[in-house]
Amino acid sequence: MNEADFLEYHNGGLGKLLGISFLAATKDEVRAELPVGATHMTADDVVHGGVIMALADCTGAYGAVLNMPAGCTTATIESKTNFLRRGRGGLVRAAASPLHVGRKLSVWRTRVSRGDAVIAEVTQTQIYIEARDKARSPDRSAAPATASADR
Repeated sequence: MNEADFLEYHNGGLGKLLGISFLAATKDEVRAELPVGATHMTADDVVHGGVIMALADCTGAYGAVLNMPAGCTTATIESKTNFLRRGRGGLVRAAASPLHVGRKLSVWRTRVSRGDAVIAEVTQTQIYIEARDKARSPDRSAAPATASADR
């Protein structure tokens, strides 16, 4: 799988629905961004907490995919979000890094920010499970050690 295909694999699903774009990804850091629009906001004109949590979850899970054993898939089994300030419109960015990577689990910390202001910090635990359909398990062996999109 080439770099473009690897990034495209992760630019679908919920991330695509929300408008999340992955900017760069290595086993040690994943960065993504989300241009916030009216559909991402609450009635009080702040970014919905679920949108922030989804951005962080997608970003951390992508990191877990880059670190998981061959023939496996991953799922979030725990997630904790600390909302530090209200997020307004504009461009929201996420940066995830591993706190622990093991054979069965990985733990990720994701900071969600707007400009220099940190909006939220999320810690999530990902479990690695054997994929039922090996054909749908991403082939990381052919993925680049570093994947990035020009932004």
